[in-house]
Amino acid sequence: MRLLLKAALILGVVSATTLLLLVRWRAGLPTSGACLHLIRKDGLVGVVDGNGSMVANPAFQGGDCSSTYAALWSEDRIVFVDRSGQIVFETQGPGHAEFIADEIAAIYSHSGDSLDLVNLNTRSLLNPPPGLKRIGEVDELGRFPFKLGESWGFLDRDLAVSIPAQFGYAYGYSEGVAAVSDMASGTWGYLCPKGKWVIDPTFEGAMPFSRGVAMVTQAGELKFIDSSGRILSELPPLEAAMPAFDGGIPIKPIDKGWGVCSPDGGWILEPNLHRLVAPSEGLLGVQDGSGWRFIDLWGRTALALPTANSIGPFRCGLAEVRTGRTTALVNRHGDVVWESE
Repeated sequence: MRLLLKAALILGVVSATTLLLLVRWRAGLPTSGACLHLIRKDGLVGVVDGNGSMVANPAFQGGDCSSTYAALWSEDRIVFVDRSGQIVFETQGPGHAEFIADEIAAIYSHSGDSLDLVNLNTRSLLNPPPGLKRIGEVDELGRFPFKLGESWGFLDRDLAVSIPAQFGYAYGYSEGVAAVSDMASGTWGYLCPKGKWVIDPTFEGAMPFSRGVAMVTQAGELKFIDSSGRILSELPPLEAAMPAFDGGIPIKPIDKGWGVCSPDGGWILEPNLHRLVAPSEGLLGVQDGSGWRFIDLWGRTALALPTANSIGPFRCGLAEVRTGRTTALVNRHGDVVWESE
């Protein structure tokens, strides 16, 4: 959960727990069992496909994957493999890689002072703008947020500049607007696709829109706004929150547990849950006195996992579940597709 989580400082007063729970959006990536999935065994990383078949044995220090390719790295190299496990591209030296589109990965040196982009379909390096320091995942407009020097802007799919680097930070476009910070004031607002302010930069922090609402920080307090920039005053004072999903807005009111409410402040799930996992693919992971379970849009239990110590969000139909020392990938029916022991 990279750029969303690495931008933790943006929300300032929001708790670290909130930031770690923020969902990672992968714009444009399919949600099917054909995706590749990272696995972890004995502290090492490997890859399986959506059926649990081994693609790359756990022998690496870290990894990332899209639906079609996986990047795996050790102390002295980064390898990229396809669904058959064949190496399609390789670089030497320490570093890591992050997928910014299904077929495009950013390769960062260990020192962080160099960045390359590779198209794995063509097995070739691309030509980003000189001085590129960071690049985010492709958004709904087919653009990439990018950092040049100390400023952020947007590149188009051909890596040409669509909005020049001029912001303190930028998220990708979501529901037609992009959350960005004004370089001069440090405050946050939202841009239209032409790069003009549609919600003025008056917030201390802001996150992308999801299901018509977005999290912002105002006067040191976490709040939600609608697409016009209006504060949803119907919500109680918040300690933490997550992006909205089809079933409502996951929030943690001050001095209460986690719950799910509607934009008008009505409770869909009362705030008595211990922990939540970021919503994904129409399911929300919740923990209460009976253990972990996934619930659907109506608050009904879709999958109970009472013995699990922790769970992860669904991605391409599979979720990671840890029980004791065993890590498993399970489908929406609870069937184990792969497990470490």
